[in-house]
Amino acid sequence: MEINNQTPSVSATQPIQLVNHKKQSLIALAAFVFISVAVLVAYYSDHQSSTFSSESKQSIPQELSEVQISNSTTAQVATTSTAQQASSNTSEATEGWLTFTNKKYGYSFNHPQISFVESNEFTTDENEAFSVYWSGNKTNFNVEVQGYSGDPAAIKVTKLPLKEFVQEIWRENKEYINPNGVNKEVGQISQTTIGGKVVYQFTLTGEFHTENASYSLSKKYRYLFMENNGLKFMVWLPEEDVTAKTILESFKFINQ
Repeated sequence: MEINNQTPSVSATQPIQLVNHKKQSLIALAAFVFISVAVLVAYYSDHQSSTFSSESKQSIPQELSEVQISNSTTAQVATTSTAQQASSNTSEATEGWLTFTNKKYGYSFNHPQISFVESNEFTTDENEAFSVYWSGNKTNFNVEVQGYSGDPAAIKVTKLPLKEFVQEIWRENKEYINPNGVNKEVGQISQTTIGGKVVYQFTLTGEFHTENASYSLSKKYRYLFMENNGLKFMVWLPEEDVTAKTILESFKFINQ
């Protein structure tokens, strides 16, 4: 009997294949772990970003609102303080002033004691005159109820609505050319209020002219037009005079 001493042959490639298989498993596991971690990190970052963005969007309006309230409060306080200061200065400047009242046409204004209000009507007391004036140190303040001159053309114009009435007077002054070559400037019409009444106004230099009245002006004047109880009033004063402007601030209707 022959004894076979040959040992079974083992393939040399088996260990290598086993090692390769293990390496592939480890690589796959590492890749899985890496991808999982990356996904978790991305999700967490996105969640935090969304939360921060949402919180930021909610907080911004609150911050702006606080700033607006602060600015508004500051402005209001500043305005009030300025108004109080101006009122205080006016009170000090007008201390001891007299009050003129026109009972017939229902208006009043305050003026310095250095001169009295006078009537432009020779036979009518200033308290009932349709045209009055106050004159002080190189200044004056004038009030006239329109339509009482007796001129039919003037009366007709006076019956126009206030705005059209002012436009007509403005047009007459703008178009009139003085033959003596008076240097004349007519400002644009603007709108304001006095005592709750709508007022139309314009500035004028050189000369005032309408169909029934004409007189020269030594400086720039402001003309204001307002209406009360169906009557039209024209007030005029030097444009740059502080005293006249202070008188205007006190002007009011007493029977509105």
